[in-house]
Amino acid sequence: MEREASPSAGPLPGSAVARAAIEPLLQSARRNGLFSMLSESDAEIVFSVCRFSFVEKDVQLFGVGDRADYLLFIADGRVNVWCNAANRQVLHVGMASAGAILGESAITVIGQRSAAVTTAARCALGYLSHEDFSRLWTTHPETALRFLVMMFNEVTKRMHAMVKQLTEATQVQAAAKTSQELLSKVLFDRRVGAPRPPSEGAPPFERRQNPKPEQ
Repeated sequence: MEREASPSAGPLPGSAVARAAIEPLLQSARRNGLFSMLSESDAEIVFSVCRFSFVEKDVQLFGVGDRADYLLFIADGRVNVWCNAANRQVLHVGMASAGAILGESAITVIGQRSAAVTTAARCALGYLSHEDFSRLWTTHPETALRFLVMMFNEVTKRMHAMVKQLTEATQVQAAAKTSQELLSKVLFDRRVGAPRPPSEGAPPFERRQNPKPEQ
């Protein structure tokens, strides 16, 4: 029997479906990363308190600043992730596909979304709300704890990947700046004429004057 949708997370995007409708997708996504650290029994318990839907392409699932009271996971499809930069520009952070989990902090603390997520293809999605996770913690505390450990590991991996990406970007920028400075110097020297090194033993003023022939 399918559980009734919890009102805690409010209306969710897409068309609600029963878990049975996407069961093969869930199993495939698990093998590709979705809840892969959980045992079959733990995953079954978590899935039993989740909701599911199909969402068409080019639908915004949530935006920056939206209320964050559920996490979502991708059973099938792809989504684009965006964030706001300091200069008010919108940056494309990357793309997430089947097996990915997004907005995981919402199950422990209700806050605001720090990124926007838009479907890049038709997606089959699952949702775990803050309220349902609290209920899971009460009824199955060990499963809930293992789920939190899995979330912590996921966040840690993302942080390491982000630090690596920023480090590589910084190194590339530094190399590009050095190359630009060298190129500018070469072009300047060619344009105005690079100064020739002084002759050995001759003071500079003697090089600039034409010596008069002896009488």
